[in-house]
Order: sequence, then C-alpha cells, then structure tokens
Amino acid sequence: ARKEPERTLENFFNLAQDGICISDFDGRLLRVNPALANSLGYSVDEMFSLPHLGAIHPEDVPILEEALRRLRAGAPTASLEVRTRARDGSWRLWSWKSASVPEKHLIYSSGQDVTELQLTTEALRQSEAEARKLALIAARTSNGVILTDTEGRVEWVNEGFTRLTGYTLEDVRGRRPGKL
Repeated sequence: ARKEPERTLENFFNLAQDGICISDFDGRLLRVNPALANSLGYSVDEMFSLPHLGAIHPEDVPILEEALRRLRAGAPTASLEVRTRARDGSWRLWSWKSASVPEKHLIYSSGQDVTELQLTTEALRQSEAEARKLALIAARTSNGVILTDTEGRVEWVNEGFTRLTGYTLEDVRGRRPGKL
C-alpha cells in the first residue's frame, strides 16, 4: 500500500506544469521536474551540471541566499523572484514558493516562469504613463481637442474646445462632431 502514494507523487512531480525542485539547505539541486528543465531549455540531467547558483542572475544571488538563510533558520516558507539563465542565454524571471523540511535539511520549491507577465505589466505601465502625459497635454492645450469612440461619437472634449465653441462636454457627449 505504501508504493501507491509514492508512485502517485512521482507522477505528480513529473507531470506538473509548474517547475518543481528539491534542494539542500545550500541551494544545490537534488531533484528537478521535467517542466522546470524544459522551460529553461535543458534536460533534467543537464540541470545538475549547471554550476551551483551559476544559473541565477548575479544581482539576484543575494535574494536567493537570504531566502535560504531564512529557511535554514526555521522559517517554514519563503517566496522570492529570481532571474535564471536559460540555455539560449536569455534571463527568465521565476517566482518561487519554497518550504523547508529542517529535519531532512531539504527545501521543496514550486515556481512559475513569470517573464511574459512581467514584460506585459511593464508595457502596460509604460502605456499608461504615456496616456497620462497625452491626457495632460490634451487637457491643458488652448487648441480644441475632441475624443470620439469608434463610431465617431464624442466621448470627451477639453477646455480649449469649450472656450472656442461654447459647447461643454455635457452638450456634445454622444453626438457626432459633424452634427455640431
């Protein structure tokens, strides 16, 4: 009866879509699942040939070392994000949740590659900053500015438009500029 749970755990480990690894208290990999290795472009065996902490971005090594220190000191869990070098030389940002097993001097970790999420978030942040700048320019210019929806109906006008035409936003919202 004992072998069935072990086989089930083995299947879970090998089939999980998240990266899973087991390391010692110094962060040396003892076991990795195929999802982690594949996402970085390595085979499982190649993961063990990487230099200890050598795949971690040099600026992120202190983050990992601090998490390891906390886990060794008895913290039950740690969360961290570190960049890891993929086989193609790119840096991938991984978000990790780790739990320590002090009596075995082991750390079990589950992680996800959040690189694309980070890039999308940064692009959205830049787009929002650009939109705020443009909105400020549109609001403060003395020229008349009209924003319409995709069907050509007025959604917004600036103070310059109101000064030039005498129409307020309430007067023109939903109307087509050619009908004014």
